[in-house]
Amino acid sequence: MRKFILPGIAAVLLVAWVAIVARLTIADVWDETLGLSIFYQHFPLSGDAYLFKTTRPVPILFLRMLFHVVHDPEAAWRLARAFNAMMVLGSLALMLAALRHLKVTDDGRKMFALVAYIFSASAIITATWFANLYDASALILIWTGIFLLTATDYEILPAFLFGIAFFCKETAVLIFPFVFILAWNGTIDRRRASVNLGFAAAFLLAYIAFRIRVVPFGGAGDIHGFKKEEFVPSMIGWLESFWWQTLKRPGPALGGAFALGISLLANRSGRIMVGLLGMLVLCGCLYWGMLGEYQADLLSNLNFIGRLYLIPFSFFIFVLALDGRRWALPVLLVPLALGFCDTVRDHRKFQEAFRTVYDMAAARPADHPLKVRYAGYPGAFADERRRLVIGRVPGAEFRLEAEDGRLVPIAGEKP
Repeated sequence: MRKFILPGIAAVLLVAWVAIVARLTIADVWDETLGLSIFYQHFPLSGDAYLFKTTRPVPILFLRMLFHVVHDPEAAWRLARAFNAMMVLGSLALMLAALRHLKVTDDGRKMFALVAYIFSASAIITATWFANLYDASALILIWTGIFLLTATDYEILPAFLFGIAFFCKETAVLIFPFVFILAWNGTIDRRRASVNLGFAAAFLLAYIAFRIRVVPFGGAGDIHGFKKEEFVPSMIGWLESFWWQTLKRPGPALGGAFALGISLLANRSGRIMVGLLGMLVLCGCLYWGMLGEYQADLLSNLNFIGRLYLIPFSFFIFVLALDGRRWALPVLLVPLALGFCDTVRDHRKFQEAFRTVYDMAAARPADHPLKVRYAGYPGAFADERRRLVIGRVPGAEFRLEAEDGRLVPIAGEKP
């Protein structure tokens, strides 16, 4: 009877997580809405053009095909989110299968990996915002490769999967330090690891050449910018927030630094400890300039920042599940749970604010769209299918408050 207890608990937790994902399917927001506009309002020209201008063509090609098949935008964004959720869960299944390949028989360690992974801010925000398709698709390709690498019947197939992952998201480059850590510690065969990393390096060079042609590093179209004065604040923000997986708390805070220290010291091997720290610093360099600002407003792009933690975090919990000190595992679940709750709460409020705007716009005649001033958009965005113009709009009737998501009539403003 006892052997069914933990699997039963795991099944209940997974059902609860799916229910939370379903409850957070409220409204398409921000980049989701922009993507729907590109592929539905201005399709086919701008949709096809966007496919060839992006530095992440594989996920965009998938969306292009999905939106071509699904003609209703309301159904399309829900289905795209469902695909994200399935890839998040699929990656978990592959991670647990890789642990089995490596002879991890302790059910408590597997339960830690499951709970830490699904009840993290990174997993829930990736599953409930389809603009995170880049992260979800890179993640499942990486973990399919790791699963095959821990098996014995495959030679270079993992390298091809890692190579495709580069064209989903640049963070896939972390596969190099991660596989190196596993090989250095003797967890996987060093020869097979070296061969696969060699082939993966060829794919990486091809991706770099492709990316430079589309968006030069540090150029005007690069989201990083690589400003020297932003490096230290961004690195501190990244390391301090790693176990919260949000920037919603005033920071930098000692609690985040403490959790990071615990997670490193929890590894029995000094090699793994040094390797993981090096991987985190490398990832912080990839996110240069993206994590130096803490979230003050509800309706902020930082609402979706949890996605940045997903890939390195999955590596971290895999290593801890392999051989981490048991006393540290439940301790690390505390900051994860707090970050998860903050993210679920704010993502629900974020979507409800936009759903209120969409419902109000739906009642308008086609020739009189609703005009809403919202400082979060750099210009005026015309959502034609919703009869809505939102952003920095002259003559707006309402103002969407970034601080708390309230919709305020402009006529009631004090001069």
